[in-house]
Amino acid sequence: MRLSLLLGILLIFSMMIAGCNIPTSVCGDGTCSSQEEVLENCPDDCEPTAPCSDTDGGLNYYVRGSIKGAMPQDFNPADICLSPTRLREVYCDNEFGAAYQYECPAGCTDGACVKQNATAPACGDGKIQSGEECDGATVSKSCVQLGYAGGVISCNSNCKFDKTKCLTCNNNKACESSLGETTANCAGDCTTTPVCNNNGVCNTGETIANCPNDCIVSIVKTISIDPATATVTNGNTVALDIKVSNVVDFYGFQFNVGYNSQILQFVSATKGTFLGNNGQVDLFCLTPNSTVPGLIKNVVCTRLGDIPGVSGTGMVERITFKAIAKGVADVVLSNVKLLDSNANGITATSIGNGKVTVN
Repeated sequence: MRLSLLLGILLIFSMMIAGCNIPTSVCGDGTCSSQEEVLENCPDDCEPTAPCSDTDGGLNYYVRGSIKGAMPQDFNPADICLSPTRLREVYCDNEFGAAYQYECPAGCTDGACVKQNATAPACGDGKIQSGEECDGATVSKSCVQLGYAGGVISCNSNCKFDKTKCLTCNNNKACESSLGETTANCAGDCTTTPVCNNNGVCNTGETIANCPNDCIVSIVKTISIDPATATVTNGNTVALDIKVSNVVDFYGFQFNVGYNSQILQFVSATKGTFLGNNGQVDLFCLTPNSTVPGLIKNVVCTRLGDIPGVSGTGMVERITFKAIAKGVADVVLSNVKLLDSNANGITATSIGNGKVTVN
């Protein structure tokens, strides 16, 4: 009792110091004050709030309405236009005021969407209206404005752009003069200068001599395990070479090696002689990650400096295993990446895996 009295005195004293007035409203004085606010606080003074009602019957976007009854504090109870096209529609949600924003197709005015006139001019009247890109001969944009190299744009029967005669200039190496493509507006298709962009396509003017990576199309570029099949006695080691074949401007590589850790145990990975021209070129190689049994991860090696890559066929890495149990173990290459001296990818059209039999 003494503690409650002391707390009351301290509260009154602190409010006097802060310059505040003690609220004078008292529940039961017949007035629903701001301090009492709701029915639950003071049912004797505050009458129950009537259920929510909507004058336009709910979500009716084309009639301006308002709601009465229970609603959030400081809630605007009327339908209003937030912009020339966006309507804020109020309605009752479970007998409590709520609002929804709706985009009016024909515009918003005076708290309601504008009703579309069924007899209004439609597509074909020569006027660009809402939802139309064009109308007849009235076209608002050109092919160039739409991102094409040129050409003639027209309007179809649905009042949408007909872009079939716009210049595609799609770098298909076909200079389509019938569409107006020229070296000036579509150099990618109409130029006769060799591009040699290492895209695997031997374009006009490109030859095996000036663009070997694009024009040696009859040679399959491969990376494989050599030998493809090997036999070893349990307890002995076996070395498998990783070789690339028919590569051009070969500058670096990365791959993973998967194996059966119940049969084989990883011993070592040693860089091959091909990428470094038998030691004549400096290489940077990472130590592979072999912490996970059955996976040798990130076997990586690259040339250094502003020099071309090497071309031809050769061994890039030697993987040595120890046989620890009898059986047949697959050795699989994955995540293979081959690069040229411009850091462009060299596609390995064939990947050859290996198999080791332990007797």
